[in-house]
Amino acid sequence: MAYYADLSRYSYLTDDEDRVIEVVDIPDGCIYFVPGSPRLNVGWLGDSCRPGPVDAALVAALREIAAHQRVNVTRGYHHCEIGACPDLLSLENFYTGTEETRGDREIRVPGEHGVVFAAPALVAHYVEAHGYQPPAAFAAATKAFAAQGGHIGEPSWVPPDADRDY
Repeated sequence: MAYYADLSRYSYLTDDEDRVIEVVDIPDGCIYFVPGSPRLNVGWLGDSCRPGPVDAALVAALREIAAHQRVNVTRGYHHCEIGACPDLLSLENFYTGTEETRGDREIRVPGEHGVVFAAPALVAHYVEAHGYQPPAAFAAATKAFAAQGGHIGEPSWVPPDADRDY
């Protein structure tokens, strides 16, 4: 997985004009749009992580959000690269894995002042299994968003003129 510093500007997917784009999978199709608010990276750890105490409430919130969001879904899976991952010690687990250790998408968490955090879906695994300590603003926003349901459906940050492919 790529490494991006926490709270750096997200620029992973761009269109022909080098504008950041997002693709949100919804039950009836996809929504394509150029975000109108800034995206900030969180949890793009590469192959390392400095551990700290695990926040069980944050893990639960991240799992709730990841269960309902499908942003920038890939065609394959990305597995945890952090050394000695407890979930990938056997070859069988590496190929089958679990939903938490097979990343195939991103999640979005709305924060204050119009900011939206962009994280790999594996972020819940990184917090729980490796003690990853995300920025406090992201952790607070995640818990608040999950308490409201954490569903993406037609999120408030999708502009009304977004292209919809149903």
